[in-house]
Amino acid sequence: MLSEKDKTQTTEETEVTEEIVEIAENVENVEIAENAKNETTEIVVAEETETTEETEETETAEETETTTEIAEESEETEGSEEKEDEKERRSSARFYAILLSVLTVILLCLNFWSSNYNFVLVSGASMDKTLYDGEYLLSYKVVNPEYELKRGDIIVVDVRHIPEWNYGKKGTAFIIKRLIGLEGDIVRCEKGELEICYAGTWNETMDEENYPFVPLDEPYAYYEDKTAACNTFEYVVGEGEIFFLGDNRNHSSDSRYLQMDNRGNRYSQLQDRLYKINDVSAVVPSWALKRHVGLEKYLVRIPTKIKNAILKPFR
Repeated sequence: MLSEKDKTQTTEETEVTEEIVEIAENVENVEIAENAKNETTEIVVAEETETTEETEETETAEETETTTEIAEESEETEGSEEKEDEKERRSSARFYAILLSVLTVILLCLNFWSSNYNFVLVSGASMDKTLYDGEYLLSYKVVNPEYELKRGDIIVVDVRHIPEWNYGKKGTAFIIKRLIGLEGDIVRCEKGELEICYAGTWNETMDEENYPFVPLDEPYAYYEDKTAACNTFEYVVGEGEIFFLGDNRNHSSDSRYLQMDNRGNRYSQLQDRLYKINDVSAVVPSWALKRHVGLEKYLVRIPTKIKNAILKPFR
């Protein structure tokens, strides 16, 4: 049996032990709490680190996206500028192509014009009442030696090589007349009536009285004195020759040999021959004979000197 003293001592030891255990538990709990706290702190720090990293990654991604967008916008801008430049280049190329085409067409037209047409200035009264002094007409150049002239054509004859036309200070380079006879025709005038025996309807074995002369229908001819203008004459149009007259028969120097010069003297233009078909340089188209056809319609009020200057390159 334990004595009271022993019991008391045992009780005290028990209490001390319990206190030690309690202290140990408290210490352990404190350690556990500190560990938990440390672990929580580590977790929070880790989470904050992860959050910071995610934020940095997000910011980096956003910066990358922004950079990409800026690059794309820059590329789009550059692409748009390139498209605009390409559009301008194409537009310029199209403009110059059209301009070149227009200039080419103009040059071809001018070349065609200068090769085939020119303007004729009527000077004098030999073609009254068909053409008038100072009138401008369009003429077709006879550039083809095989061009078929027709009786009744109004022709432009080059007389620069004929001395009789080049007397005085200025002389005459071209004359405009009516074509009456061609190679093989016989043209005669009796009692004021002009008659023609066409080529192929007669031959030298026939009696001249039987030559089939027919009166020439001349609605264009103008006579002040028919007998004086169409005195007795007869011309055989030889090989390569032509016979022409002015419509104003009393005031025309033409294929009739004997003419009056401005001093009242009679002289022979070609002595012993008619003009050659090669002397014809141009033909006036029938549609150009209407009054004010061609440039005359637009130049009618312009002084003659200025009109001559304008039309000089086209003659």
